[in-house]
Amino acid sequence: MNTNTILQAIKTDLTGIAGIKTVAVGLESGMNANSYPAIRIVPVSNKPSGMMGRNHLTIDVFVGFAAKPNDLENSYSTLYQWEADIINRLNLAASASYAAMWQSTQNDEDALPAAKLICVSFEVVY
Repeated sequence: MNTNTILQAIKTDLTGIAGIKTVAVGLESGMNANSYPAIRIVPVSNKPSGMMGRNHLTIDVFVGFAAKPNDLENSYSTLYQWEADIINRLNLAASASYAAMWQSTQNDEDALPAAKLICVSFEVVY
């Protein structure tokens, strides 16, 4: 099993979350309003574990809106619901191909200036 296969499996597992329009691997700078609300899966690091021949892949899952909204309370409510959905989907997706462990969530990620994003980090063993 290679890293791209795992990233595609994660993409499939995150597709269909209520309210999310697009899911993709990579955080492209040219995203437009038609791409949002969006989930972007970004591989951060990959290393061998030596344990049972499995690898450890660190990923950041960005989720958010096209523009910074004025109603922050409702925006955070939506963002944290998506965070819970992402964590639940990846935890439930644990299978023979991979297991994902939630590590942390970074709030107010400014990875894309025209978006309101949070970043949910996972360690994935495959």
